[in-house]
Amino acid sequence: MSSRKGLLKKIILSIIGIIVLFAIVVIVNLKLFERNWSIVSKGQPIKNYGERNCALLVIDIQEATTLN
Repeated sequence: MSSRKGLLKKIILSIIGIIVLFAIVVIVNLKLFERNWSIVSKGQPIKNYGERNCALLVIDIQEATTLN
């Protein structure tokens, strides 16, 4: 019976550890995203055109959500 309680205790502690680890990863990812979300890209600026045109806006958030 005591070995069964020990096994149950290990399982419970493992589950708690996984939950804590998951929470830490989520918090770190959110902090990195919050820090990098407003950084302006280093590409060439778009020239001003004399006539009015339609445009497609593409927002790349990959760099903000992944580590390089």
